[in-house]
Amino acid sequence: MTTVMTQAEFLKTEAPPSEKAVAAKFVSQPGLLRVMPFETRPQPYVPFNRTAALPTTTNRAVGETYTASQGVVDPGFEAMKIQGGISPFDAFQVATGDNRRRTEAANFIDSVGRNFVRDVIKGDDSSDPRIIRGLQLRCATSGTNLVTQSAGACTVIQMNRAIELCENPTHILMGTLMKTRFNVAASNTAVGGYITRGEDQFGSPVTFFADLPIIPVDRDAADARILGFTEASSTTSIYVVSLGAESMHGIQVAPARAEDLGRDPSNGTRYNTVIDWYASFILRRERSAVRYENITDVAITL
Repeated sequence: MTTVMTQAEFLKTEAPPSEKAVAAKFVSQPGLLRVMPFETRPQPYVPFNRTAALPTTTNRAVGETYTASQGVVDPGFEAMKIQGGISPFDAFQVATGDNRRRTEAANFIDSVGRNFVRDVIKGDDSSDPRIIRGLQLRCATSGTNLVTQSAGACTVIQMNRAIELCENPTHILMGTLMKTRFNVAASNTAVGGYITRGEDQFGSPVTFFADLPIIPVDRDAADARILGFTEASSTTSIYVVSLGAESMHGIQVAPARAEDLGRDPSNGTRYNTVIDWYASFILRRERSAVRYENITDVAITL
């Protein structure tokens, strides 16, 4: 039986120091990788059965029988994607011990984590099969996992519709610019009752909407906003998600790690460190994630 745990929970295990160092980097800043649980499976894909429709139940009288019915279960699989990089260092830099090699490896890990979050949201495997199919493409059925509107303000009623559509919602994902709108709205008596503030388990400040923590989605490794107001008609989207073992969670062959490969045999003046992570994410239920789209950069309204 596989175990599903967050990066913070992984830090409490007896894992190798190299793997714990990567996990510690992932949880060092508030964001999706701090709260998303991961299932570890040493195989190239994870099979799953997603319930698309429930069976029909009826009432009956004494002596009558039921009409046979079955639900609709869609079998499928989620493939692992390969991400990482190679950090080269000149033998002189290694010999003089300037510690830049360790810093560069940490920067690589930060880059891998940022781009993984970007792909979870925006990944398009139809244009590049090497990357993850993101939530923007997966949440495409209006009334099921998509709340849409004409381009305009984020409204409390539409936010609640998105929350209602999501099965067992646990978190809300949005860009940092949109999160600022929520922080400002907390002081607006018309909508502020839905928005509160508190702290997470690490002591970091957290904004809540309808008691669900808002997880900021910042920038990718190229410093581009992942959820800026860059969608159609200068809009953005907000995602309500259910993170858990039976809903939305990450999958990985093994925890990400940075491995020292030693001196490069094809280039004797260089040492290499490889950062490798075989990972993706899975929605075990279709409504584990709901997208609320076409939100412009204006004040939140009721």
